[in-house]
Amino acid sequence: MTTTKSFSNGPRVKPVFISALKRQAPFAVGIMIILFLIIQLPVIISLIDYQNNAHRFSFDSMSANNPVLIFGYIAAAVFAIVLALSSSSYMHSKQAVDLYHSIPVTRRELLTANFAASIITLAAPYALNRLIAALIEAIGYYGTPYMNVSFLFWLWFIVQDILGMLIYVSAVYLFVTFIAASVGTTFDALVVSGTVGVSMLFICFVSGSVWSELVYGASFSPRKYMLLLSPFSFIFYKWTFWWDSNLSGYGIPFPPGETLLFYFICMIAAVLLYFAAVWAYKRRKSEIAQQTQADGLFQTIVKMIAAFAGSALLFAILNRTGWVVQSIGVILGALLLGVVAELIMSRGIRHLLKSLKWLAGTGLVCSLAIIAVALDVTGFVGRVPAADTVQSVRIDYSGRQKSLGFGWGWWHEKELVLPESIEIVTSAHKSWVEEYKLSGQSNASFEQITLQYKLKNGLTLKRNYRWVPPDGFAMLAALEDKNDFIMASSPLFTNWGDGGGRISAAYTYNALRNESTRMSLYGSDMERLVAAVKEDMLNETLAEMMRPSMPALGYIRFEIQIPDYSRSYDQPVDENVLITHEYVNTIGLLKELGFYDRLVGSEFAPDTVYITDYSTHQNRIVALNPSEGHHYIYQNIYPFITTENPQEVTQIAEKASNQMFMSPSGGATEHDRVYLAVFSTNGVVTGSLLIHEDDLPPLK
Repeated sequence: MTTTKSFSNGPRVKPVFISALKRQAPFAVGIMIILFLIIQLPVIISLIDYQNNAHRFSFDSMSANNPVLIFGYIAAAVFAIVLALSSSSYMHSKQAVDLYHSIPVTRRELLTANFAASIITLAAPYALNRLIAALIEAIGYYGTPYMNVSFLFWLWFIVQDILGMLIYVSAVYLFVTFIAASVGTTFDALVVSGTVGVSMLFICFVSGSVWSELVYGASFSPRKYMLLLSPFSFIFYKWTFWWDSNLSGYGIPFPPGETLLFYFICMIAAVLLYFAAVWAYKRRKSEIAQQTQADGLFQTIVKMIAAFAGSALLFAILNRTGWVVQSIGVILGALLLGVVAELIMSRGIRHLLKSLKWLAGTGLVCSLAIIAVALDVTGFVGRVPAADTVQSVRIDYSGRQKSLGFGWGWWHEKELVLPESIEIVTSAHKSWVEEYKLSGQSNASFEQITLQYKLKNGLTLKRNYRWVPPDGFAMLAALEDKNDFIMASSPLFTNWGDGGGRISAAYTYNALRNESTRMSLYGSDMERLVAAVKEDMLNETLAEMMRPSMPALGYIRFEIQIPDYSRSYDQPVDENVLITHEYVNTIGLLKELGFYDRLVGSEFAPDTVYITDYSTHQNRIVALNPSEGHHYIYQNIYPFITTENPQEVTQIAEKASNQMFMSPSGGATEHDRVYLAVFSTNGVVTGSLLIHEDDLPPLK
């Protein structure tokens, strides 16, 4: 029991510190048990599982993405909040505050003693559990491949993790203590610290989401630095090091530089919060204990944040109603949730009229912000650079590579530098903006395009479109025959350095994609084939891609081993190349090497054709994937028309091709739909090709 007599003689701070430790002993026992379940128990289960060769669980003290560490840090942060509220609870009791303030110690000494006792109460169980878990692993995995680092290195990693935890929970504890010293009740301390603690992170996230929702071309991607906006999310910033550096596997710690930076940020925050808490405690009036301060600074901030949350909620609910309705709805949402916050913080409505001006003001600011964004007062939407001011542009338009399969080009962002390519992109970009201003999203495709211009003045301009007009998207098809686009779309043109980009194999597919052969090419022959294919790729004409006049001969599929620096092995990537009669260099070399007949395959003599609608792509040059059986998919799922008429079968086979330009909506021609022709011989499906509607015979 704490009395003034306990501190009448001897050192003044030490008895306060010892008394605080005794009071928090039950907390230490509870924390020890909970952390045992979170940290030690998974390690023991993992060890037993490993020794039984089951390998169903994997927990270790060194894994950067270990969920045990994440849960342990979250639990420690929660304990820090509880201990801070418990240690400062005397401030919110009139009887207790008079007793504590009669002790012959300064308020700074009293706060410091409680802080030290609380951190020891929390840090000792955490450190003990971590060290015991490490010892269990070291003994259990000794002499196995699992134990691939020295014990001293392992111990160093755990010790620095414990020190980081100590700094982090100190910052959380002192933040809550600072709030507790500024309010009159423990309930207010809990509500205010929780609300204010996440307010900046919440406001930043909501504002970014609204910006990306209302502004055409805007994008919002949460950044790791946002985690530093809240003391409760500090610790998750550390885990972004692992994701950013692509470090994985056992025995790899976090990058030391960023880890030290994180600890330094936490330490600076803890020091500042300590002085803030001492300052707030020194100027605190004992009379406010057990009093609700309805008009206090932090209480008003909580109400305004609640009003902001109400505006965000109504904005989300009214998402499809347009910005006019949304701008009115956010004011109502601010008032609604603001009144609820007023009832909670003031324990009634006696201060409601005073608070209405703050709540309505918050809603009005949010409404004006929405109106300003929707009207594009900053000119963000219409800002398209002139082609002659652009040095290069990066675009994730995939073109026909997307339909050719999971190769390099369909997901790889491409940097275009040729003036004609830049002109195509900027012209398409302008058409998207003009269409949006005229008709909004009503005439949009579901294609997503990201543009990043590098301007000649050194600045950059980035836009991320979640949808684009179909006709405007079709303009990007003109990139398909541009050398910079072709070279950026294929790993065959990439210089991977020494040992990189090794072609491990090459295969031929016939035009119907039902016959495949691996070509036995090595050394100079493989190099000659790659050189011939690359030269022919650069010589393809856009007209032949859009509406082929010559039948395709087949495909060549290259297996390329691309270096993956986050792993110890290369990452295989397939590159599918459609071979047409335009590929004169490739055809000549295949004939010389004896692989031309394998490319062409056996004689094509179908007796039946199944026709089904294939117009599922928006304004794209589509090339059939040589390794996918479209004929099976479409024959079994989509309705089809069948013909066995020899003349109709022959006409379809002659007009069909492996790639077409598809524009199912708003096309330039009267007949702009594309169909899939699935061929069979004697009841066996032999392959499929694409055909335009105006090339089909009149089928019933």
